[in-house]
Amino acid sequence: MSSAQAMATPNDAKQRPILFTGAMVRAILDGSKTQARIVIKPNKAFVPGTLELDPDGAPVAVVNLTGCMADVRCPYGQPGDLLYVRETWRPRILNGALFQAGPDGKSAGRFSSSMRSRRSCLGFGVQYREGFAHMRTECYAKQFADCTEPTQTGDLVSSRWKPSIHMPKWAARLWLRVTEVRVERVREISDEDVKAEGIGRFVDGCGWGWDRESCLSSEYDGWGTPERAFETLWDSINAKRGFGWETDPWVWVVTFERAEKP
Repeated sequence: MSSAQAMATPNDAKQRPILFTGAMVRAILDGSKTQARIVIKPNKAFVPGTLELDPDGAPVAVVNLTGCMADVRCPYGQPGDLLYVRETWRPRILNGALFQAGPDGKSAGRFSSSMRSRRSCLGFGVQYREGFAHMRTECYAKQFADCTEPTQTGDLVSSRWKPSIHMPKWAARLWLRVTEVRVERVREISDEDVKAEGIGRFVDGCGWGWDRESCLSSEYDGWGTPERAFETLWDSINAKRGFGWETDPWVWVVTFERAEKP
């Protein structure tokens, strides 16, 4: 898939999920991350290890049944499509009732007996671990007349944090519009793209890193070059899955910009 593809129109734009670690969510929130590299993993219909690029730069691989080359489609869409970010989250109890249904209030809604008797519940919310110190919460109680932030600590009770993989689309706060998709080896990354991946200097007098914590970490103590910082970040996410920096895997390079929630 090349960057020369026509951009999807708003009516044709598809919506797909994408997972990011907490550090990468913070980088998107502060505007330093506008690109992501994700390992290309063709499904079981393709013969493992046969991935290559055709003359147009699109990925192809050998199909098990036919032995012929076929396109490997990008699971993150094409320019113009939307991605909703799945991140660590939890539903929030506001004034006595916990709702785990969608914003339409249908199915799986859980109302406490106190809510039925007092009708004091203002709704339910979603809390995100990144930005938790600032009580970053989105409220989805459209079926109620009012939906406001609790005014006292006692009004707020939250369930346990839920893994990003279990975040439903309606709960996502970060939406991204794909502007370019291409394929390359991960070690072909340019200096400019390293910074687009969220690598920067976040602390004066410290080396390169992907957030303030990585720059100050006693384990890493910053890096002398942005490329070395990105290599370490890559391995921290992908090495345990067999796609470490040294293996130089094929990756989808997805460039994006922030978008409004549809």
